[in-house]
Amino acid sequence: MHNSTVALPSSSTRSQSRSERIRLTRAATGLKPSEKLLLRSLVDFMGTASECWPSLSRLADEVGVSVRHVRRMLRTLEAAGWIATRYRFRADRSQTSCVFAWAKIADAHVRPPRTSVSALELHIGTIQSNTYAAPAECGSVSEDNGETELPIGDSKSQQKDELQICNSVKSPVLPPATPATPATPATRAPSPKFIVIDKRRFLDIKEAERVYCAAVGAKLLNSGSVDRLAFFACWCAIVAKLRAGKVQHPERMMRFLLGNRKAMSAYPDHAAEVKAREAVRFLFPEKPYNPHR
Repeated sequence: MHNSTVALPSSSTRSQSRSERIRLTRAATGLKPSEKLLLRSLVDFMGTASECWPSLSRLADEVGVSVRHVRRMLRTLEAAGWIATRYRFRADRSQTSCVFAWAKIADAHVRPPRTSVSALELHIGTIQSNTYAAPAECGSVSEDNGETELPIGDSKSQQKDELQICNSVKSPVLPPATPATPATPATRAPSPKFIVIDKRRFLDIKEAERVYCAAVGAKLLNSGSVDRLAFFACWCAIVAKLRAGKVQHPERMMRFLLGNRKAMSAYPDHAAEVKAREAVRFLFPEKPYNPHR
């Protein structure tokens, strides 16, 4: 059993606001996501105070883990210095809920601003500081009457020479900014297994022959009679549904069947297979057998 005498957090820790604790919780490193969620739940339970005493079952419901896992995560948070646990006991020495106190002290350094000077602005600043002359070297011009105030104690000839030098110094002419050309998107090479099917010529048997040869060339189908009959049977079944108005994009249906061999063998019906055999005999006529060859 843990010792009930735990050092309480200092006054600087107690004076932290809820927003500061939330910021520290978000910026915490070395904690798992579930441990961060448990720490954020403790911050919500604390509110503006520095202590809270939710039950372990309530914390388990908040985080979505078991009570045993909550105990393990609380020990991790206490060892990392985020919280301090104080155990409370009743009069009969039975333990009641624990008191969890915030123990993390904010960093002493000042948080840097969210926006910083870009590299382009720093580069422009260096150009201006290196090329433009300082106003102290050329004399200052008064805003009231527009007269030039010259340094005291110099002769008139020296003053005229300095004015001529200052007038001769011109601001550098920067080259005109060239408009950035938009990056052209990289063209993706078409996949060799993507078969282009013309929807307008889907009722043409020559289009079916072209698609079949392209599928064999892309190694989607074998050149045997089984795959040939299955392909043309699916083609005839889709043509029948296209004429009945049941299919709007026959090329998509055929392209799907080419990528799914099981669907290709189960899709056509008996009538489509009969028409497919006629189409195969018309497109690929078999040569008569010659026994003398």
